[in-house]
Amino acid sequence: MKKYKNKLIIAGTLLAIIFYFLPFFLLSLGKNQRDVFFQEYLLNILYGRLTEGAQSDTDKVMKCVDFVNQQITVPKKDILVELPLEVLVNGFGYCNEQTKLLMRLVEKGNFESNLVHLYGYDDVSHHTVCEIKIADKFLLFDPFHKLFFKDPQGNYATITDIQNNTFTTIPDNPALPAGYLKLFAKKHPYRIHRRNNIHKKIDGWYYLHKDYFLKPYLQLYFFLDGSNEQKRQRLKQVMEV
Repeated sequence: MKKYKNKLIIAGTLLAIIFYFLPFFLLSLGKNQRDVFFQEYLLNILYGRLTEGAQSDTDKVMKCVDFVNQQITVPKKDILVELPLEVLVNGFGYCNEQTKLLMRLVEKGNFESNLVHLYGYDDVSHHTVCEIKIADKFLLFDPFHKLFFKDPQGNYATITDIQNNTFTTIPDNPALPAGYLKLFAKKHPYRIHRRNNIHKKIDGWYYLHKDYFLKPYLQLYFFLDGSNEQKRQRLKQVMEV
């Protein structure tokens, strides 16, 4: 009986160790699976670092908005990136990609969001923005143009506020295209293309690890991925390690 209990204890300990370090083992998967898992792990750490000390949900979301605004720019040439990891590594993305990165980042804080295609003055989508739910209201954010609106009371605006012209002024942005507000016209209503899917299957390990193992985790990923120096330096800069 004692030997049986000892075996159970040893087996349980080994399973616990394997589970704890499973994120490292999963990096040995094929490139696509490795990149997706690596991406989710980094986004968790990034969200935790960005929102540390934030006093409200609005503060948490704005920390993520500021990060995307500061770190991600418009591509200098026609290069398509899709995964949020690719956007982080390259430091650029079009409206669709920047918006998806912001959505995936706030998802780590359990914020609901919608990917919104703007039509406005005709039946072709010309731009992508997102709505992020804070205090039961879906508020508008446009990462590509580094833009959000406020109503006269200083509250962040919804798409409906913009359509009804109940915000204060258009923020000062020289890069904003002429006729930007026509994208919100009611003639051809905006469409919600995708809602984020909040899940904790991968995220659970972050609560065990926090960011204690970030450096060795990055090094193992770089080794298995064969990452070039530019990718290494960019990710280290973004993650501040």
